[in-house]
Amino acid sequence: MRSTWMMFVAFAFAALTVRCQTTPVADSIYQLVRQHSIYARTADWTSIDSLYQKCTMGAGSLDDSLVCVHAAMNELGDPGAKIQHGQRELGPERRKDGAEHWSYKVLEEKAGQYRNQLTRIHFQQGFVYLRIPSFDSGDSAQMATFAQALRDSIALVNQALVKGYILDLRLLAEGDKLAVLAGLSPFLGDGPAIKRIDADGRVDGTWQILDGNLFLDSIELIRLRHWDLAQVTEKPLAVLIGPYTSGPGSVAAIALKRRPHTLFAGSATNKGSTLMTTRFEPEEGVVVELTTHSFADKANTLYLERITPDVLSNHPDQFERPLADRKVRTSIEWMAQLRP
Repeated sequence: MRSTWMMFVAFAFAALTVRCQTTPVADSIYQLVRQHSIYARTADWTSIDSLYQKCTMGAGSLDDSLVCVHAAMNELGDPGAKIQHGQRELGPERRKDGAEHWSYKVLEEKAGQYRNQLTRIHFQQGFVYLRIPSFDSGDSAQMATFAQALRDSIALVNQALVKGYILDLRLLAEGDKLAVLAGLSPFLGDGPAIKRIDADGRVDGTWQILDGNLFLDSIELIRLRHWDLAQVTEKPLAVLIGPYTSGPGSVAAIALKRRPHTLFAGSATNKGSTLMTTRFEPEEGVVVELTTHSFADKANTLYLERITPDVLSNHPDQFERPLADRKVRTSIEWMAQLRP
């Protein structure tokens, strides 16, 4: 009986020792999740704590314990959460049906085809079509160069010949959001553009345009060559969005949401496309990303899930022939009705 008891104690001590050796890093990540995830305030932590504790009791390695943290992240429903350890990556669970997944893959491939290629077409009817695809981020000089090119593509047009603009964000998911905001300053005009909201619901920073340049609160981020932008700010604008629109594309869309004479057309962005993740490195070789911030437009409307269009259109995209694209045609028809 005594030997059986001693074996039980030894086994329990060994299990506890294994847990103590493998879970400190996981425990620190778990606390990061509780403190910084925007989903933490509404979570059922009694249930999630129980799940995590039961899981880590059986963890025999660091990778095992990280799987437990990943399971807790999925219980939170954080679409941007991921853990990377060495060559292994634990990402969010993606629940897309077949049609949704196919549509996203088509747009992803098309974005790769047009990557780094700003497109501007001045239609004979007097409407300017501008497409911003995903692009490669770089250093501050490259950001300013991209922002200037984007701004010039908008402003350096004879405004007497322009009845309105169509801004296509359907292929914009990657790139630097600051460069895009600065480049879109002709549409945004001076004043607050978009607000960053932390996990406690507080404003954690406001990006704004002042004298045509981009600021974070009072700190200047990007300065561009000055143009007279007053006429552009007043022009009608149609913004095209879709399921691939995210990252800088979502930031641009939210910043434009309260702009006068502006219509959103296309289809809704995916869940989580309007949120901001933060990267943590709690241990050498371990990288964690959590959704820590949401965005609000200049009227303080929060975008916690996705961006929806004013006019829903599920017609096929026609990037090679914009005038054949039903979403582009809808935009032109809307702007034509606004003209006297």
